[in-house]
Amino acid sequence: LKIYVCNIMTQPGETDGMTAHQHAAAICGHAGGKVMDYCIANRQEIPQELLDKYFEDGAEAVEVSRTKFALDHIKLTEGDYLRIEEGGRLRHDCDKLAQAILGVYHARRRGNKPRGQFGMFSFAKNH
Repeated sequence: LKIYVCNIMTQPGETDGMTAHQHAAAICGHAGGKVMDYCIANRQEIPQELLDKYFEDGAEAVEVSRTKFALDHIKLTEGDYLRIEEGGRLRHDCDKLAQAILGVYHARRRGNKPRGQFGMFSFAKNH
């Protein structure tokens, strides 16, 4: 089971304008094929003043396209994984992310197709 956790924001000069799917596709391209079963992406809204701050530095929120993940047979899991640190730095919420990863793992281990709520996250409806 391979799970990719997508960045919340783009990296100036590295991933400018890239969507979550483009991040995943770049990883698969460099690895020579599909190397992930799931992509976990943040869906939590980012406060506008923080988006403006990041935009000044050349970064923007990573956009998510459910359709493109489905076409590539990569299951997309979205949730509210955002944590705002002192000084307005955006990070993943480690506890929520861990719940999401363990939810995927346990559902797959039981042979179930993951769906619905696992702790504080839910799977996208395109499974």
